[in-house]
Amino acid sequence: MRFILRGKQLIDGTGAAVLPAPLLLIDNTQICAVHSGHETPRAWGHVDRLLDYSHCTLLPGLIDAHVHLIWGGTADPVADLAHESNDLLLLRAADNARLSLFAGVTTVRDCGGRAGTTFVLREAIARGLIPGPRVRACGRPLTPPGGHCHFFHGEADGLTGIRDAIARLADEGADFIKIMATGGGMTATTNPGVASYTAGEIRTAVEDAAARGLTVGAHCHGVEGMWHAVEAGCRTIEHASFMTPERAIVYDPRLGERLVARGTYIVPTLPAGYHPAARLRRQATRTHDEDQGLRARERREAIMATLYRMGARLVYGTDNGVNLTPFGEPVLGLQLMEQLGMTPLQALHSATGLAAEALDVADTLGTLQVGKQADILAVAGDPSQDLRALTHLEMVMLGGRPLASSAPIHWQDAAWHSDTPYEDSTRTAYAQADD
Repeated sequence: MRFILRGKQLIDGTGAAVLPAPLLLIDNTQICAVHSGHETPRAWGHVDRLLDYSHCTLLPGLIDAHVHLIWGGTADPVADLAHESNDLLLLRAADNARLSLFAGVTTVRDCGGRAGTTFVLREAIARGLIPGPRVRACGRPLTPPGGHCHFFHGEADGLTGIRDAIARLADEGADFIKIMATGGGMTATTNPGVASYTAGEIRTAVEDAAARGLTVGAHCHGVEGMWHAVEAGCRTIEHASFMTPERAIVYDPRLGERLVARGTYIVPTLPAGYHPAARLRRQATRTHDEDQGLRARERREAIMATLYRMGARLVYGTDNGVNLTPFGEPVLGLQLMEQLGMTPLQALHSATGLAAEALDVADTLGTLQVGKQADILAVAGDPSQDLRALTHLEMVMLGGRPLASSAPIHWQDAAWHSDTPYEDSTRTAYAQADD
């Protein structure tokens, strides 16, 4: 179907200023033209319908660059994993995907799951069997024997093990490769501040992945692991905690400068741990360890603010699914990016155009420009001034199809003066799915 989408103003996802009175010409799944003004350009020719959100801001669907769809954001998701079947994990992942979509997230990058659950989910969504965002999945993250998230069964030992694991994942349809360059907090037997692989092993992973057209995202808390990842050419560094082997958060200015110079995308996953930290701050008394944890979080946030001022590419990612980090609240992550010194528009850019670059999908997603897929949100209010406007989401469009709204979808006949909404029962199933 060829139709026009009308809004009050448009945030295009490039970081540019807001465009007033936008008209978007959409043909099936793709944006064909963008115009500012109340009159339809004659050159657009015939259109079938008008989708009228002239009271709303239009912006690209959000891209969350770091989630774990099979986890439920419980207090101990690793313990949950130990006694849950892959079938149950798939069902939970489907529910988390649904929550993400109806909150305005139209693309997620899943950074680790067990077996082939995330690949199956990706296929089911692509076929239209269930509602959900576009899924970019790595499958099983590469980790040394007994390393961080070894329970995902992606253990790879040495150069040969890494090459074999990447070949298997590529054959299974991985969209990118995730490698655990350091230990992690959710695997008690590892040290997040210590490198898991040598510099040569990380470089081999990057080269082997590139030969198959894949990029590498590196889980990195420790400084040594971060150095290995940035020098090897990993596309993204996840978390980037600047942690020492003693688990202290200490900024390394040389590493910061190198990250900026190499243009490495950093996904700081600021929402992870936010809710427990917020509760601790509200407590009248705290233990020494609790105070230490809060100070470590504050130091890490200060480092991210420093990197942003230096020009680092900070990309929106939530780590949804890990401890007490639930799906369905994307505004929190954007507000935490704003607290680093970003304007609301810059925070939105980190979750749209910039995130699409980091995920290597900028040719089709991330911005509302000609030739891009029509993944579009309509919100009542102005998120370029106040990110909380995103909680007033009225319509989610995925690939030119309006899927969810908090109100009836505003289809009208192509005659612009008509006030009679166009009713199409084929478009109501997903719109009501979150009731």
